Amino acid sequence: MMMAPAEVINLVRARFANIKQYSDALGGVQHAGLRGRFREILAESLLLPYLPPTIEVLTGTIIGWDGQERKARNEDDLVLFDQTWAPLLLRTRGRDALIPITGVRAHIEVKSVLRLSDLDDSLNAAKELIGISPSPAPIGLIFAFASDIGGNHRLPALLQERSDRIGYRPVSEQTTCPLQCVCILGRGCWFLMENKELKKSAGWYEVKPEEDRELLAFVCILSNTMFDNRRGLGTHVLDPTWLVGPNPAMPVTVQ
Repeated sequence: MMMAPAEVINLVRARFANIKQYSDALGGVQHAGLRGRFREILAESLLLPYLPPTIEVLTGTIIGWDGQERKARNEDDLVLFDQTWAPLLLRTRGRDALIPITGVRAHIEVKSVLRLSDLDDSLNAAKELIGISPSPAPIGLIFAFASDIGGNHRLPALLQERSDRIGYRPVSEQTTCPLQCVCILGRGCWFLMENKELKKSAGWYEVKPEEDRELLAFVCILSNTMFDNRRGLGTHVLDPTWLVGPNPAMPVTVQ
């Protein structure tokens, strides 16, 4: 795997400064209206530069492919929508839209502070989307600017435990966990993956929060997935030696 020079990686990292400064400045501010701003800086600074031009970053309501109604969630924070897969049903203003599941590639829950109750809420929403999706279902992710959940090393096990608790029972070709990635600014990034080319067996991997590596990993996972794991940002800047795992080892999907 060919890695980009350190100077190029540093140019990518420079985009993260806005996110980290904004997070630090608002650390002590409690206001519901900040949620939209968090979403915008995440979309503009972290995601859009590294996605294919056919992918839009939206927010709004995802509609089931044959009209199924959703109960767990009325609105999704950030939705990566592929314009070549399906047309938008309705765009209201800005990024707000009525989004058909058939065009959804990924959905991201954005949290100012991640709590245990947020995990259950996000798992339920992701489980529901898997249930109303044609195959393959969109990937599910959480991005948090902070967290009050202790024990970083236990996060993957916690996700699996809470998935069992909400009654998630995957069938053939569905992922073993409704969420496949959690990134917490300054804490780390955890993701469920398998990469035979890199000799990485299936399971949960962690990237430590050193030199913004957790942010790089989060962006690389999304970019690689949207580019079908061939031409995304991760093929240039994600060093396989950063990946700690698998812990626990487990299949990505049910066979």
